[in-house]
Amino acid sequence: MIIANYLSTLDYKKIAIEVDNRVVGYFAVSKRNQLTQGYEVEFIEQQQEYLWLIALLVISLF
Repeated sequence: MIIANYLSTLDYKKIAIEVDNRVVGYFAVSKRNQLTQGYEVEFIEQQQEYLWLIALLVISLF
């Protein structure tokens, strides 16, 4: 059963799914060299802001 799109033009990192020492499927994640969509970049930028705030909070506690 395929749960998502599998494009033959992309490279994938595949991890075998085993049950009772038998491979029953693969978990595949496409490899990317760069972020391609705007929301991905915005998410990373937001996470960086949160990390700076957390770092400042931790420093102020000491």
